[in-house]
Amino acid sequence: MRSDTVEEVRQLAWAGQQAQAVAAATLALAEPRLGATERLALLELRAGAQVAQGRFEDAAQDADAMLALAPSRPALQVRALCCQALVLMRRSDNKQALVVAGQAQAVAARGRDAALQRQSLLCLAEAQLRAAQPDAALATAGRAAGLFDAAGDRVHQGRAYWIMAFAHTRRSDNEASHSAAQRALELARQSGDGYCLANALNVLSFSCADVAERLVLLQQAAQAFERAGHVYGYMQVLGNLSLTFGELGLWRRACRLGEQCIALGEGMGARLNQALEAGAVLSWKLELGELAEVRARWPTYDALVTALDEPLTQGDRGLWRILLALAEGDRDGALQQLRSRLREVRAGNPGFELYVLIPLARVLLQRGDAAGALRATRRGITLLRERG
Repeated sequence: MRSDTVEEVRQLAWAGQQAQAVAAATLALAEPRLGATERLALLELRAGAQVAQGRFEDAAQDADAMLALAPSRPALQVRALCCQALVLMRRSDNKQALVVAGQAQAVAARGRDAALQRQSLLCLAEAQLRAAQPDAALATAGRAAGLFDAAGDRVHQGRAYWIMAFAHTRRSDNEASHSAAQRALELARQSGDGYCLANALNVLSFSCADVAERLVLLQQAAQAFERAGHVYGYMQVLGNLSLTFGELGLWRRACRLGEQCIALGEGMGARLNQALEAGAVLSWKLELGELAEVRARWPTYDALVTALDEPLTQGDRGLWRILLALAEGDRDGALQQLRSRLREVRAGNPGFELYVLIPLARVLLQRGDAAGALRATRRGITLLRERG
């Protein structure tokens, strides 16, 4: 086997040729005389390419094979654990991903390999982000960004910045998110990292107040993910495009995009994305007056959210359940639930407050409480002004 095979596979993946990378790695792995380090590197690259393709089950098998190669070699163990954590995140098993990423960071911290320590911090930061721990993700990604900067690693420094940008949006810090996303974009262009470029464009759209500009950014992000060969990232952008059209009141178009996103998520096993989009589609169908279809689809959605057992989709489900009650004419029940939900989000998820205030104002108006509706809408306007 030629010594440059690993680099050839790496370059194929870097160029967005994920299927070719998988094929080349598979051919190389058939060589029985491979050493453990080289075999692990090929498994790592093949798993990454399979994740990009949305082949999470195949990637999980490669991550398990990596772990089997590395029980007594900490350097290999860190890489294997990081790979396993990545696969778990893409399969929406975020709680377990956080545990595994923490194990990788702990092993790396005991060693002297600075590169592995940086890698494990970056993995942990994303796991914290996916597990709805934005404060921890921001601190960890910031630490990783500083270490990558000192090492002159612009590729992974850029990736740390897009995680920081995403974490800032979870905290409703739009100005800080915009700044971090712009830095990620600059670093991605400097290094030629198409994957980071796509993520940076996607996250940059989150803090964009101009809807037309947001659509342009999302379209650019979709094209960048396609060039990088990342089906999973493309699915995420498709979901964000559907949300933007939903905000514009173009609910049928939003539903069409949403259904595409749901189908992709279901095919990959990306249950979190599937659940988030399914809930959004239900909300748009309520706006369209398609109450019977919402009732028919609710049990499947409800079961998916329950199985995921994570805070983001649970929060969404609570809001959509209130809107369903309102659509069915239960204004008093909807009002009681909205007030309770408002107290919850103010205490634990202030970035979500605006999304509760809007239906609250609507219910108050329908019940003839104009003064209460005015208070809710004034509060909403204040929040919008604070966030730019």
